[in-house]
Amino acid sequence: MSSVEKCEAPLHVDRITEALKKTPDPTAAQVAETLHDLGYIAERVDMPRRAADHVEFTLDLRVMDGQLCLSGSTTGTRTTIEAYGGSPEVECQDVRRTS
Repeated sequence: MSSVEKCEAPLHVDRITEALKKTPDPTAAQVAETLHDLGYIAERVDMPRRAADHVEFTLDLRVMDGQLCLSGSTTGTRTTIEAYGGSPEVECQDVRRTS
């Protein structure tokens, strides 16, 4: 990721995390609506989906040769979002990441 994207990422993470706090035990549709209400357009959101006790989502924030992708999950009480770089040749949700 570029230095600008590295600075931008925490801002996205904070605003999404704060907005999702207002939705206890969210459904995939509620997460999608929250992201939309924050201004993230549908083409940039990989449809949120229920997985066990949480909802997972991916945002493609790559603009003008950028690489910023966000992958997150939320239970309503806890939201975790990881920012990472993704090559334009692949979808953000297909990027392999190691911990």
